Amino acid sequence: MIQGHAMYYVFSIQGAYVSVFHACGCKTPKNGLSDASGNFAIKVPTTAASSDQYKVRVIPPPGWGVTKWYSSSSFFGSQTFAGATPIDSPTAGIHIDTRP
Repeated sequence: MIQGHAMYYVFSIQGAYVSVFHACGCKTPKNGLSDASGNFAIKVPTTAASSDQYKVRVIPPPGWGVTKWYSSSSFFGSQTFAGATPIDSPTAGIHIDTRP
């Protein structure tokens, strides 16, 4: 399970499209939407069971910023798959700010 929060500045984003990709980019992603509080939870196999790592992308609704990838090295995330940080599952606390 990958859990986190989609936001635009300090505002939670409802209805952001969240995708969890295998870090290799070689498999179909798991997808979901953020809830009214901006929270999301996407179920994927655990890293312990699968040896897989994941990269997380948020596509906000129109007017709520730009598409961003989770990056542990930047609060504002990355704009590319290559710049995204691979993470293990389970992981909580993945916060992605979609401001440009």
